[in-house]
Amino acid sequence: MRTRMASQTLATALLLASTALTAPAFAQTAAPAATEATGSNTTAGGFGNTLPTDIGHVAAKGSVTPDGITRVDIGGGLMIQEDQPKSRSTVTRDWIAQQSPTANPYQLVEGLPGANVASPDAFGLNGGNITIRGFNSDQLGLTIDGMPVNDSGNYALYPQEYVDAENLGQVSVAQGYSDLDSPHIGATGGVINIYSRDPSQKAGGFVDFSYGSNHAFREFFRLETGQIGRLRAYASYSSYVDDHWRGPGQDKRENYELKAVLDVRDASKITVSALYNKALNNFYNSPSMANFNAFGVNGAKNNYDTTYNPGGTATNQNTGTNGYYKFRINPFENLVLTAPSTFALTDNLTADVVPYFWYGYGNGGGASSISESNINFGGNKISQDLNGDGNKTDKLNFYTPSITQTYRPGVISKLNYQYDNQKFVLGYLYEAAYHHQYGTVSPLNPDGSVQSPFGNGSNNVVIQSGAYAGQLLMKRNTITNTRSNIIFAGDEISLLNDSLIVDVGVKQAFISRHGQNLLPSGPNANITPYRSLWDNETLPTLSATYKLNEHASVFAGFSTSFRTPQNYELYDTVSLTSSASNNGLVKAVNQKPEHALQVEFGHRYQTDLINTSVSVFGYHYQSRQVQTNVPDPTSPGNFISDNINAGSTTSYGVDFEAGTRPFHDFRPYISAEFLHATLDGDILTSGKVGSVSIGDYLPTRGKTVPNTPAMTGFVGVSYDNGHLFGDANVKLTGSQYATFMNDERINGYARVNAMVGYRFEDFALLKAPQLRFNVYNIGNQQNLTQASTVTQNAHATTGRLGSTIASSTPYYYVGQGLAAIVTLSSGF
Repeated sequence: MRTRMASQTLATALLLASTALTAPAFAQTAAPAATEATGSNTTAGGFGNTLPTDIGHVAAKGSVTPDGITRVDIGGGLMIQEDQPKSRSTVTRDWIAQQSPTANPYQLVEGLPGANVASPDAFGLNGGNITIRGFNSDQLGLTIDGMPVNDSGNYALYPQEYVDAENLGQVSVAQGYSDLDSPHIGATGGVINIYSRDPSQKAGGFVDFSYGSNHAFREFFRLETGQIGRLRAYASYSSYVDDHWRGPGQDKRENYELKAVLDVRDASKITVSALYNKALNNFYNSPSMANFNAFGVNGAKNNYDTTYNPGGTATNQNTGTNGYYKFRINPFENLVLTAPSTFALTDNLTADVVPYFWYGYGNGGGASSISESNINFGGNKISQDLNGDGNKTDKLNFYTPSITQTYRPGVISKLNYQYDNQKFVLGYLYEAAYHHQYGTVSPLNPDGSVQSPFGNGSNNVVIQSGAYAGQLLMKRNTITNTRSNIIFAGDEISLLNDSLIVDVGVKQAFISRHGQNLLPSGPNANITPYRSLWDNETLPTLSATYKLNEHASVFAGFSTSFRTPQNYELYDTVSLTSSASNNGLVKAVNQKPEHALQVEFGHRYQTDLINTSVSVFGYHYQSRQVQTNVPDPTSPGNFISDNINAGSTTSYGVDFEAGTRPFHDFRPYISAEFLHATLDGDILTSGKVGSVSIGDYLPTRGKTVPNTPAMTGFVGVSYDNGHLFGDANVKLTGSQYATFMNDERINGYARVNAMVGYRFEDFALLKAPQLRFNVYNIGNQQNLTQASTVTQNAHATTGRLGSTIASSTPYYYVGQGLAAIVTLSSGF
């Protein structure tokens, strides 16, 4: 409390100092000269995109504000000049620094072509989802300063866990396919690359304070050492808290970051960065469409319960089947260490090395109602007095989180050699990921709150007697060790006086997963203790770009990509609370790696004022892996969340974006995507003929891929005269289906956002203090934005073989209504 009061006092003092300036402070309004903002690479074939130095630079030739704004980047910072033989779009500091400082990377790129973003809250602390060209977020790769940060087991992304917006330099989206050297084993689709800003060469720092809707409060501090010999560094801290905009709950987050750069000599540079993040959030409930339409945003059935009923089950407290909000929590912490460095070995030979380490620990909360007389530990029925009342006949609610702990070291290394008109690259990636997933059981407090949110407290239930006496009671307990060995090589050839650039490359990946299921097998569950899978992939790429003239160029590319099956495929699913004769689905490992063939053709027009890019693309996927709710063959009428092989899909479309540099201080930007993505075949599932379950096929051939709108668009314009600045934009999203049968969909929608601010002159120790006001969803639309849970069919369907395939309900993200946040910031 004292820290927060002190921060608010400092914020007030800063505001008073800023507004105390007099009229003459408006004199300096001249715009800086144009910047050089390109997508050029320093290594062969454009293959060097794992390093921040490899994507070019944004070097302002005029003044730059303390928060990195140049005032001249294309489209207000929504576009850079590119020379890659593929689609890639990038946001720079000019855009990032004018959004809410709470924004996560998904929200920062949602204006780029093809980005379909759903956020549970306007301020970005609850993650959400992104799809790009029909790829879901777990089919995309995400790197921070060169290291992969997707979940090593199921490739999930958690954008709220990463870098503070103030420390971001650029965020780029390769919409089509990953680069040759991208360190991913689960990126069938494109890649989102996050690059943190380098430390300043001047000593000082930056501070901002934000206050917004739903009592949102955030503070950020960064200290810069400036250049000390060859070394420069910064350290930063931020904290954030808010109340939920719908339903009960609160979000809390703390973030620490450190980055140091040592300029060794010539082009050699060693960079070291560390990021630690810890948060404790409540989840937002995802409603069904029927409940949303019937009860609205604030309807009790669409939110978690506000009061606890000790006599109710964990999933059905008072108002529906949502459960109590105090155990619907998401505690997590993660540590990211990376050292992307470049060494100039000779005039023609350079080496890039990215050693990294990622640690993560957290869970998705949750509770279960457990009968003392019928506890299912693996495949074994046990009974135990859990509350100490002397009998074993009670049914009690317990905190049963799904915990994941990850240790993930790795290294990416590559050599780049320039010889005459060719650039060669040879590289190697090694990663050893340890993934422990388990689920402890612990008592709830009398009011339904959780004693140990991270699930690692001393009160976890221990089995008291029998063969497993002394062991912790677990609902799951698996260890996955994943080894990735990837070799890649490429050549970039420059022809016709550098007018034609041809890139050719190949990647060879060797992936192994070894899984150990530590739950004991019993007479009613055939749990397999050990399973392994191996995936060897050869992935060629070929692309070219040709300069038509000084301003226009065309590009074309062909690439292949893959996605190793998720680690969940190694383990049998067992229920902690079901009877011993019905303990869940025993799996057969039959998932194949997902493969994609991708082609793309494009045109760019780039001048000192106007820049445009258009690309036509097509994809064919095989063995598309999709997580959905499927019928449980061991329990008719019940459904489980599982991966299925959805067969092949075909998609094609057009991406477009255009922006300008300042024109009378205005910088407009526009982007759009038109996409057609369909399923090529029927999905194998189960149905019923009378009371008999049979295998059948869901008639999905020709249906549209879920969460894939046929059209998305974005139009915005920014203004900055050196003091007064602002932005207004609208994001358009077409209708999208929530099921493979296309029997339930959400309508298209538009959302309007705006920002206005004022930048003051330097005052005392304050450098360019500024005040800005961001407002989101000006029309206060309250609508469903994307399916959070895709299902096979929302209504009972007749299969190809004549059986009745039962329905399964999709659930949805709800977009926040009108929200606003004001930020006061300054350099020093």
